[in-house]
Amino acid sequence: MNYLGDFAEDETIYTWFTTNDADGGRVAFSAALETADFEVIKDGNATGTTAGITPDEDFDSKTGIHKVTVATTDAFYVTGSDYALLMYPDETVDSQSVAHVVATWSIENRYQMQTGDSFARIGAAGAGLTAIDLPNQTMDITGSLSGSVGSVTGAVGSVTGAVGSVTAGVDLADDAIKAAKFDESTAFPLTAVNGSTLTEAGGTGDHLTDLGGMSTTMKGQVNTEADAALSDYDAPTKTEMD
Repeated sequence: MNYLGDFAEDETIYTWFTTNDADGGRVAFSAALETADFEVIKDGNATGTTAGITPDEDFDSKTGIHKVTVATTDAFYVTGSDYALLMYPDETVDSQSVAHVVATWSIENRYQMQTGDSFARIGAAGAGLTAIDLPNQTMDITGSLSGSVGSVTGAVGSVTGAVGSVTAGVDLADDAIKAAKFDESTAFPLTAVNGSTLTEAGGTGDHLTDLGGMSTTMKGQVNTEADAALSDYDAPTKTEMD
């Protein structure tokens, strides 16, 4: 008997057997084999079927080597069952009546197969996707990921491509943005009313301590304002002060 394994539904089964005389020499059947010489039984039940059975006697003109093909597309063959291919021919071998269990197999009865929208849990019960060591993966996710991600432990190498938007707050550690990557002039530029970007007054680090002197225009504007202020000032008289 030859156990062939556990097969997916509607697979084709290929099995082989030999015929020999009493001394072990190869020998053919007394007449041609027929489908009726075989039967497939299911789960040990006496009622079987010849559906899908195709014998190939003396395969490739090799005496004593025989192939039997079983196509399991018939309604008899269902998942979750065990099968046996029996040979009980009216032909003889070396003038002897013979019987033989050619092969056994099962159809989706030794493993859990993912089909359709049915998915088994990955990882231990309650653990979900924890403690799974995946190798590097390259893939495109064309759909959407919905739901929350609790946390990501470990460095994220890089993000290539634009991030559309972040609708919730992002908590950053104190040193999350390195000084070398942060430039106030580009990160938070100051913009004048006319839309121009304001530059630093004075040299770098000098701020307002080194303006390099007032321009002629600025001096004139200061003088005008000072003259107007003095003209508008109504100083008290001596009598008023006494």
